[in-house]
Amino acid sequence: MSNLKTITIASLFMLMLPFCAYTCAYAKELPQQNGVSINKIWNINFNEKIDDKTLYNNITITDASGKMIDTILSLNNDCKTVTVTPKGQYTPSEVYKITINKNVKSLEGSAALEAVTKVFSTQSQEDILAHLPPTDWNPFTASDKELTHYGYPSRPNDTKQLKEWKKSVTGGWYDPESDTIPNHSHTCIPCKVVWNKQVYAVDGRCGPINGQKIGQTSDGGYIYQIPGVSSSYGVILEFSDKDGHRCTRIDYNARDALSILFSDPSEISGKVGNLQFPQSATKIKTSVNVENKSIPVELETKVDESDKPTYIITLIETWNAKGYYYNGCTQTVGKHYWRFRVLPNGYDYLDQGGDVPPQTK
Repeated sequence: MSNLKTITIASLFMLMLPFCAYTCAYAKELPQQNGVSINKIWNINFNEKIDDKTLYNNITITDASGKMIDTILSLNNDCKTVTVTPKGQYTPSEVYKITINKNVKSLEGSAALEAVTKVFSTQSQEDILAHLPPTDWNPFTASDKELTHYGYPSRPNDTKQLKEWKKSVTGGWYDPESDTIPNHSHTCIPCKVVWNKQVYAVDGRCGPINGQKIGQTSDGGYIYQIPGVSSSYGVILEFSDKDGHRCTRIDYNARDALSILFSDPSEISGKVGNLQFPQSATKIKTSVNVENKSIPVELETKVDESDKPTYIITLIETWNAKGYYYNGCTQTVGKHYWRFRVLPNGYDYLDQGGDVPPQTK
């Protein structure tokens, strides 16, 4: 009996999918893929000819609730490639799962050894408005219409110019000797940038630096307007003399700033000790123990939004303890604060002040 050894979905990944004549009870889940186009068409390539009568309801796409998405399944002329086309667009920022179950059979009648699933999520509406290419988009194989839509230069016909074009659309990383894009690092590229009081998420892929230069970020990057796209949706970041990175404007608010501040509890505890401040702009009542005595305290988290997208977050401890002494003086009501400046890519500790807090670090 022959085995169905490989299957490729969208030419992006490979998986082992042997065929067998008996039933197997396990399934294989492939790595999740994010940023998929809302018009995504999946191509599933088998290494044996497939019986098209076994495709219906055996290759499916479902949404997060388990509802099946209407698709068109078509077997190509080679009988080894199945195309899965959605009848409508996927919803932006939604999670879907494509499933190939064990009932798909070859023309010889052998069944798959294991079911295969792959979870994918679609591009956000913001990415779509910013004309950010989907994650599996390749400028080398893109149509002229797609190149124009995503703000890439047109593909030339001249061979010499084509090599220069390939360098351009890969941010200069294209190697003409091997006709490939070598592995390279982007450790210096920020995850987010701020320009014109707006926060932009930076795409890690390299692309051409084109369009009109319209500004500079506080961390040394230059901002270009994507041809044909409003800068309120997306821009291009030049962070070196070599490559450009597409950026999509995102909604960044006080809740995001609080998440950044409290993302590493050990860093916060290095400043405030064992106090557990609320991770939202609110107050809580608790107590601390000093010399085996429980002292009631109120912990408050305050957010100053007056200079968005920079947020000043103040953590305030207030206590009322008639029996609490410091340097021979009774403290009935006391207050201490710690201040932090939170930016989209991290935060800085500013200062602290007030009374000596009734707690040990």
